[in-house]
Amino acid sequence: MIYLDNAATSLIKPVGVENAVVNAMRSMASPGRGAHAPAMRAAETVFECREAAARLFKVAGAANVVFTMNATHALNIAIRSVVKPGSRVLVSGFEHNSVTRPLRMLTDDITVAGSRLFDEENTLSEFDEKLRRADAVVCTHVSNAFGYILPVYEIAALCRRAGVPLIVDASQSAGVLDVDFARLGAAFVAMPGHKEASRIKRGFENSFLLPYPKKEAVVTISLKDVYHKVNASLTHEIIPNDILIHQRGTNHITPHRYLLQNGNAADCIDVAIMAEGYTEKEMDIFYKDAQTACDALFSHEPFKKLKDKFNIVAVASPSEDSGVSIPGQGKWKSTAVSSHFNTFYSDRYLTTSRVKSIHNWLAGIPYEHIIILANTDTYGGGGIYNSYTLTTAHHPDFQPVVVHEFGHSFGGLADEYAYTEAPSPQYPYEVEPWEPNITTLIDFDSKWKDMIPEGTAIPTPVATENADLYTKVGVYEGAGYTQKGLYRPTTECRMKINEAPAFCPVCQRALERLINFYTAK
Repeated sequence: MIYLDNAATSLIKPVGVENAVVNAMRSMASPGRGAHAPAMRAAETVFECREAAARLFKVAGAANVVFTMNATHALNIAIRSVVKPGSRVLVSGFEHNSVTRPLRMLTDDITVAGSRLFDEENTLSEFDEKLRRADAVVCTHVSNAFGYILPVYEIAALCRRAGVPLIVDASQSAGVLDVDFARLGAAFVAMPGHKEASRIKRGFENSFLLPYPKKEAVVTISLKDVYHKVNASLTHEIIPNDILIHQRGTNHITPHRYLLQNGNAADCIDVAIMAEGYTEKEMDIFYKDAQTACDALFSHEPFKKLKDKFNIVAVASPSEDSGVSIPGQGKWKSTAVSSHFNTFYSDRYLTTSRVKSIHNWLAGIPYEHIIILANTDTYGGGGIYNSYTLTTAHHPDFQPVVVHEFGHSFGGLADEYAYTEAPSPQYPYEVEPWEPNITTLIDFDSKWKDMIPEGTAIPTPVATENADLYTKVGVYEGAGYTQKGLYRPTTECRMKINEAPAFCPVCQRALERLINFYTAK
């Protein structure tokens, strides 16, 4: 017999599951049943699991994560919490029995948004039309029968606009697709614990720059969570004369051209601007785009006044295809670093997981920081601290976006815009963010308190005079994707909107301190 039902509980359990079960049986008792060590250990494990689930699915606090027997049980609870006898309920045409059966027990007034399979536009129009007479909506994220991915975020937006509670069945998507509770704004999201997330670990490739050791060295990299607690670490011994270390950069160096050169690599900050999605025939275009990015960066303070501390080199890394991959449109390209939009299923989030390829292209060229220009007019990008900036070169907002993203990757600056009132799982209210330009006021002394004029109200009312929008330092609520509980230094800033002409004074100071740190003798 060949067992193929891996969307349900797999026949052969992963070793990690076996080990966890054995460990629980040997060391834990029932949680909440006593104060002895095995019971407390079980209770702590359950709570840690709730916290992990809250972080993964962007739920506001562990208390909002409820463990049930399975997704069917969860959906029954959710439905009976939202749907009252006789309620008018709207569902998709792809719902599981775990939704349809409890609904039939509560009401006969069930409307189906009967859309064409794989037709997103038709699906949304069906929901939009029929929402007008609905008291509640239940929608699956992915059909277990057809594999159809429904546009739940767009459906959720329609529900929020109409003031109708939404229940999302994420049984087939949790652990596989992006499930963001805060972004959905749903009443309930139900999911099981035995899908792909329990079987497959996913991760991003990364590379770290460090001085090549003269003798054996032990390097430890620690991963901290949003509470600044170490939750994973990796230790590796580097043996300089190991024959399996590939010494790159001695030949086959990628063609490059200096756009700005103020000194040797030891005295300056070396920034490499790489080509992504430019063919060999398009390199003249790339060099022009790289110059535009360079000019945009040094039109902003403090880069402008500290320009002599930088070297900028344009690296002509060729691609087989012109443009970059857009999975949402079925477009896949063969490019230098295999970048693509739709990262975490966000249309505008452009990233690459091939970080090692980036550094291979740059081998033999002095660099500490990286800007990757994508040959496309589609809006998007990303800036990852101490890793790279990746942005599109032919969108009208190219120049402000590349500077904004460099603020992330070079300066460690946070986004200052806000989406919802829901707390961001990235920035817990009880923890001071490490980024210099946002605060929870937990440790405001370490941020820009010294730059605030005496008598300034906290929170500070937003500035209305144009002269004050970018310069009047205060404590303005709304930052780090959250409208409440997180604060930014000015009303507007390059880290908040593309229209801002400059970084705010706080961001400027943070960038200047970092530049001086890198270049101080």
